[in-house]
Amino acid sequence: MKLLLILLMVPAIVAAQTIPPKANVIIVKGVSFMEVCNSLLDHGYAIKTKDNELQTAITEPQKYPKYWNAGYVINIRVKDSAAYISGTFTAPFSSYAIVGGAGRGSLWNGDPVYHHTNRKGVTHPKSLIGYPFTLMNEFALSFGKPVEYKTQ
Repeated sequence: MKLLLILLMVPAIVAAQTIPPKANVIIVKGVSFMEVCNSLLDHGYAIKTKDNELQTAITEPQKYPKYWNAGYVINIRVKDSAAYISGTFTAPFSSYAIVGGAGRGSLWNGDPVYHHTNRKGVTHPKSLIGYPFTLMNEFALSFGKPVEYKTQ
């Protein structure tokens, strides 16, 4: 009987971790603002702006580790012990270095990062839009806390 109950629960657990297509916000429950900021630093991100009162943080532009000449920025808001993680990307990455900031000479300027899938729902982890979402998701899962996904 116990074995049957466990076997029935496995599909429910796997389904709960499914990321919906075009999800652009990752929610990590049960974390504090300082915990998130420390984790950003531990994962090699530099914090550009931080507001302790509103509990928001924005990272410095981070170059994609591989696949594309692009950069992404992580935006975090902690509210009621839940971190809301979203991001934007700009390509090419060199446009961040141009006087005046991102956007001058870039093809994509501050476009939102989201979970990019094909029509069947299979993830495109190496796509220009989806790659930073994959990296942000790895960061979110590193807390070992419950994670949800939302489309805004």
